[in-house]
Amino acid sequence: DGATDSGYVKIFTKANGGSITEKLRIHGSGNLQIQDGNLVVAAGHGIDFAAQTQSSATTGGEVLDHYEEGVFTPEWANKSNCTFNVNVATYTRIGRLVHISIHMDINAKNSASAALEINNLPFAMRSAANFHGNTGAIHASGWDGQYVGLNGLVLPDTTRLLFYHQDSNGAQQSATHANQNTGNILCNVTYPVG
Repeated sequence: DGATDSGYVKIFTKANGGSITEKLRIHGSGNLQIQDGNLVVAAGHGIDFAAQTQSSATTGGEVLDHYEEGVFTPEWANKSNCTFNVNVATYTRIGRLVHISIHMDINAKNSASAALEINNLPFAMRSAANFHGNTGAIHASGWDGQYVGLNGLVLPDTTRLLFYHQDSNGAQQSATHANQNTGNILCNVTYPVG
């Protein structure tokens, strides 16, 4: 049902119990205003931004067709019985870009060895040459020394986040479980998918 009032069109629905509720307004300006409920886009469709002013760069698709957020459990690689006080991560995916926040507080490293690596990211990194996901910031405690330029990279076509640091000669070296003891790692990582 629709009705006009003060320059816009109202759309109402009637519940089984008989109550009538305004759900939508279409303003004379052209704006669409949802009064109650969510905008639900059918599978295989999205929001089309093709009418926007294009940049001078080569453009791709202008349809925003994916939004998702959630929680997952990050997983150390190269360990057998490492235990944690906190081991949680959140993610938000908007289109083809994923942003992740990780908090791992290690209670006991036990027999962990080899490269320091987090697996089980919720989406695989884009499989393309010259693309890597990387950490924007890392806070780490409980290391056996001072590490300069500590950073993480997501490898293409994987769900793996590996950590690196700069040695005294300025070369990048893989961080290992031998470098890290009990303590914590908090980091944010952003990478493209698809």
